Amino acid sequence: MMPSVRSATPSVSCYTLAQVLGRGGSATVYRASSRELRRSVALKLLHPGMAVHRAARQRLAKEAAIARGIGSRRVPMVFDTQSARDTSFIAMEQLRGVTLRQHLARCGRLDLKHTIEVIVGLCRAVEDVHRAGYVHGDIKPDNLVLTGEGVRLIDFGAAAERGAAPAAFGTPRYMGPDRFRSTRLQPSHDLWSVAVVAFECLTGVAAFSGSLPAQVAAQVQYGARIAPTALVPATIPADLDRWFTRATSRDPRQRFATARELSDALVEASGVSELQLAHA
Repeated sequence: MMPSVRSATPSVSCYTLAQVLGRGGSATVYRASSRELRRSVALKLLHPGMAVHRAARQRLAKEAAIARGIGSRRVPMVFDTQSARDTSFIAMEQLRGVTLRQHLARCGRLDLKHTIEVIVGLCRAVEDVHRAGYVHGDIKPDNLVLTGEGVRLIDFGAAAERGAAPAAFGTPRYMGPDRFRSTRLQPSHDLWSVAVVAFECLTGVAAFSGSLPAQVAAQVQYGARIAPTALVPATIPADLDRWFTRATSRDPRQRFATARELSDALVEASGVSELQLAHA
């Protein structure tokens, strides 16, 4: 458990900060209690050095607006926001669970059924995002929370309207070749990321890696694909190799067109019945 942070952070009116849940370059997320809402929330608070910049405050406000605009149970509910030079934050639903990154760190990789459950749930969340007219732009294990009610998609800091410029660059090892070349977000960018997350769930290793972003970009755009069965041949149907090959085609036109199509094809390739899946 992380230590108490009450004496180490600025006070936030109406909220009592209790525990650090995560920390990034521009903000820290705390578990906090709201005296007005009478509930615990996840409070994303801009670092003081970032809150003085109007652009940083605008990005945070846009992140909150996008999450609200999606209106999906698979995305954390936004309760409150504030944008000011001294204090800028988003107060969101506190999810009870662990990130997929934390889960993989503990177990190495997921079995086939659990992988399908996670990816089908993720596809449902992505479908909701795309239906609302947005693209997430940074789908990765760190941004998926596994809860008792299924998968939840978090952190819309890089999200934007379909066809708009992303608010942030994203994470290279989960970006497709067209994302590196494009300045506009498209749904196909998210679908590539979902496939790469599926590979990591099945095998326990990243589909693309490198010590520098440029090395990752080169591997994504020009490197040879590794089939999932090459790493865990005894537990993965060969049809999943074909699914992954299509899902990560360098030509977006050859990929699955929607999150639903991607999900349905994955279930069929896995041989797992949707009746066996929990919380999809």
